Amino acid sequence: MRARLWLLTPALIFFLIFGIFMLLTAYHQNHPTVFLALFFSSSLIILLCLAGLVGLVWRAYSRVEAVESEPVSQPATEGQGEVEDSPGQDSIAETENSEQLP
Repeated sequence: MRARLWLLTPALIFFLIFGIFMLLTAYHQNHPTVFLALFFSSSLIILLCLAGLVGLVWRAYSRVEAVESEPVSQPATEGQGEVEDSPGQDSIAETENSEQLP
């Protein structure tokens, strides 16, 4: 995930700058058809890049939140690593066995 994040972020920023450059170039065109083609294509490029950047920020933020909310596991010391049976489990097993008829 980290490698993809580091590869996509510069690519999205590059295409965002390229889209802004195309938008500025569109306003210097004399032909209306060329203006419309450049304007709409640059708008689409800008929209997709902004959506990609928002998605990457969202994922990075959710990963940071998930890491911060995980409980910190402490190493087990003597006597703490053993699992004790709860008294409720024994009574349930005894009840199930006592209900069986011979």
